[in-house]
Amino acid sequence: MSVPFSERRIIAMSIALMIGRPVVRRRKSVCHAVPPLSRTRPFDKSRPQQPSGTMPCPDPSLCAQGGPQLRCAQERFATRTAYWQERLDHDPAVQPPDAFSVRPTADRPDAPRPRDPGYLAALTAHQQTWDGRQETDPLIRAKAERQIRERIREPEHRFVEGRRAQTGRRAALDAADRSASSDAARARVRALKRLAEERAAAARADRPAEPS
Repeated sequence: MSVPFSERRIIAMSIALMIGRPVVRRRKSVCHAVPPLSRTRPFDKSRPQQPSGTMPCPDPSLCAQGGPQLRCAQERFATRTAYWQERLDHDPAVQPPDAFSVRPTADRPDAPRPRDPGYLAALTAHQQTWDGRQETDPLIRAKAERQIRERIREPEHRFVEGRRAQTGRRAALDAADRSASSDAARARVRALKRLAEERAAAARADRPAEPS
């Protein structure tokens, strides 16, 4: 007796739920850009089918190896190419965007920023002390250039001011700690004195009165 696939699936899911194992459902990878015709008819590797309105594949062997995902990418590229070609035909002044161009921003201008002559002089003086390994090692070279840039960007008086501010901040924190500790010590002394007075008063109250 053969059990239908749907019932077998339900039985397997119920058994997995009773055992406590998670139910894993497999999803079919569907390429939405592939026309329905290629899903119903087998794919011919020797002559890949191209949907209407797209450019032919430049390399049929590559299309056959890549399968649906590569065909999706080629169809998207062909659609974008056709869109910009249509815009160029209607308006020749329109220029298609370059895929590899980087738009200039405020912190990264289009033209390279000229280097500071002080930086170049400091870098040259620092490079004269290098040996062969430091000259060829890109990590050491990048670290030295970064240190020189930070040294030029932050003058010496800023370092002194920062050090003084840090010293003053540390002194203020130490004074606050000392005041807090002294306040706690004084409070502890007052509490001990009050406790001694209370014990002395209790002892005097418990002591019998002396006969006159």
